[in-house]
Amino acid sequence: MKWQSAIVKGFDLYINSTGSFGRKLWKFIDWKLLLPPVIMATVTSLLGVNTLMALDEAVLSKIMGTVLLVLAVYFIFFSSKVHLKAGLVSGLAAGAVSGFCGGLFNIGGPPMVAYFLSVTDDKEKYNATLQMFFTINTVSVFLIHVFQGHVSGAMLPLVGAALAGTAVGTAVGMFLFRRLTMTGIKKVVYIFMMCAGSYLLLS
Repeated sequence: MKWQSAIVKGFDLYINSTGSFGRKLWKFIDWKLLLPPVIMATVTSLLGVNTLMALDEAVLSKIMGTVLLVLAVYFIFFSSKVHLKAGLVSGLAAGAVSGFCGGLFNIGGPPMVAYFLSVTDDKEKYNATLQMFFTINTVSVFLIHVFQGHVSGAMLPLVGAALAGTAVGTAVGMFLFRRLTMTGIKKVVYIFMMCAGSYLLLS
């Protein structure tokens, strides 16, 4: 089933994000910015997982595609007119949406990427805080699946292939990250969100 592959991919992302995080980024983590969304995301992930088990996979793909497209269009054309401020309410709201999407689609990244891009000006702080959020949230989603009995030994051979693909993607991403400004990073992220959303809607 597709949702089982998504679980494996989530486990793979946890391994990869933990391994690639490294000591270089640790000192740039903004814990005050990180804690509200990551705590809320841990709670709403459970709701997302339970919703995943109840909905049709084709419907899930269309919903996620629509969400990604709406977010991409908003941030490309309207983000300059709306300025988010880092705070408890905005952090909890972003974490709630991200946790639910992470549990439901195993793609909780776009809401947090959009939030951290809006409230940070330093790309090292943005990347370090975002990567730590992904690490914590991915572990929580995977453990929810384990405790609910969704993970089996037959799924483990898929991890090797997923790791290879993620390693390539991580290398390309870090290459671009080192060479792009925050403005350039935003453009790449928004274009990627639009392409991913279009693919999910059309597939």
